[in-house]
Amino acid sequence: KHKNPKTGQEMYIEHSIEIADYHEDGSVKLIGGVLLDVTENINRQHQIKYLAEYDTLTDVKNRNYFEKFIQNNIKVTYSIFVFDVDGLKLINDVFGHLKGDEIITQVAILLKKAFTKNEFICRIGGDEFTVLIDTVDDDEIQDITLRFEEYVAEFNNVSSIEMNISMGFASVVNGDRTFDKAFVVAENHMYRRKLNNRSSRKSKVLE
Repeated sequence: KHKNPKTGQEMYIEHSIEIADYHEDGSVKLIGGVLLDVTENINRQHQIKYLAEYDTLTDVKNRNYFEKFIQNNIKVTYSIFVFDVDGLKLINDVFGHLKGDEIITQVAILLKKAFTKNEFICRIGGDEFTVLIDTVDDDEIQDITLRFEEYVAEFNNVSSIEMNISMGFASVVNGDRTFDKAFVVAENHMYRRKLNNRSSRKSKVLE
């Protein structure tokens, strides 16, 4: 990996060099070899890896990476959050899919803003996000939750379309339950909140 000193552009050069001849005193007389610019190929590899692991709309991890992560990297103590955008289908139907995409993108931005310790943030469905954090401390979880809700409220104060998000979470301590069971608990928690907000959500979007 190199950097062009004039433009600052990153370049990848493949080197193949060897000494071809020596002087009688043993010093190098001739060096032969090849320098090949492989920047385009390397950038393609990076792009392929990005597409395999990231959601291109929101720039957070995608479902494919999520499945691999929970199989190979899940810890024994952690908390899982599940977020779902309420009324996204209605927003898409009324305002169009571009406006729905804006809402989805904004959710990812607010999640990155609320979860500030490089936690695992992933979009696992069209309107569903998952976040994994190392802590199971109730006070810290409450602080994160309140911080996220404040960011959503701030967005809604200046947005022409109100964004409503249902959230649920569950904790696992020393592997006391499987990831699948913890995910179901978090998802059920989220769905209960979604059902409670259903009627008011529709009226807000239509208004």
